[in-house]
Amino acid sequence: MGSRSQSETSWDVSVPLINNPYIFRMSIQLCLITWIVIMCLFVFIFVAMGEYDAVVPMLTLMTAICAGLWVVMLLVMLVFFGNRMPMRFTIRRGGITCDITSKRSKWANRLLIIMGILARKPGAVGTGILAVTQESQTFEWNRVYAVTYNEKRRVITLRNRWRSLLMIFCLPENYREVLETVTNHVTRRPKKGALQKHPVARMILRTFLTALACLPIFQLEYPFEMDLFVPIFILCFAMATIWLIPLFGYVVIAAVIYVTIVIILQGIQMHTSQYSFLGSYRGFELIHGEEWIGIALLGAALVYLVWSSWRAIKGKDESALFLD
Repeated sequence: MGSRSQSETSWDVSVPLINNPYIFRMSIQLCLITWIVIMCLFVFIFVAMGEYDAVVPMLTLMTAICAGLWVVMLLVMLVFFGNRMPMRFTIRRGGITCDITSKRSKWANRLLIIMGILARKPGAVGTGILAVTQESQTFEWNRVYAVTYNEKRRVITLRNRWRSLLMIFCLPENYREVLETVTNHVTRRPKKGALQKHPVARMILRTFLTALACLPIFQLEYPFEMDLFVPIFILCFAMATIWLIPLFGYVVIAAVIYVTIVIILQGIQMHTSQYSFLGSYRGFELIHGEEWIGIALLGAALVYLVWSSWRAIKGKDESALFLD
């Protein structure tokens, strides 16, 4: 069903899932990307902790888990969503909006966040938050660099310079009209020589610097050592700030403040030695010589995490998801 006004055109469509080649291919790509991200994170964590022997078994385990998650994803599409995803598209003069109208999808996204918090799984929390933010997406026409289309499937894809922004699923009766409207709104882009540098190289550089900044947190020793969940939490949300949603930077800043407070409190707190003749001591009294250099590097790393997160929040360093 479609509706029209002088300023906008909208329609509702029930998009097939498993038997839709676009969705099926995206499910495979999502699992592959998840596998790559998890592998990089875990390899980084184990290397940072000196657990080199655990890398290969973890690679095997996570490969099996990701393959299982893909099967579960297909079952969820088929059983939970009934192989259909209700969506509404609205074309306005300034851009196009895609809304997920499925109540089951909205309920599942919020449940994932709650379960992730209870299970202390930052990845699940981040996935749930990302899903909630994508329940309604609006793309201005000036963000679209190219338009591709498949007349047989009645699918129009909006792209920027390096990725797909949105797939527009049309009805049989409005495909031609929507295609004409979209192509008329997308402005002609500058020639290749006038384009800015490809953004992925900068994203990779930011990712490397962020991982390097998180390394000292993993290597904290007594009395400053903290639960492994904390550095993993910071690492995951710092990466999500770069690649997904800039507002995750607030989470990173809050976590860094927490780490700073814990270190200061542990440093000034009186500790009692297990050997009575050594008496009591403050945490900072255990640091000598070159160890202060490590503390200084840790401080610089925490400052960098706050600085880079704040730049992302303010839009000075855009996330990969919002580039172009």
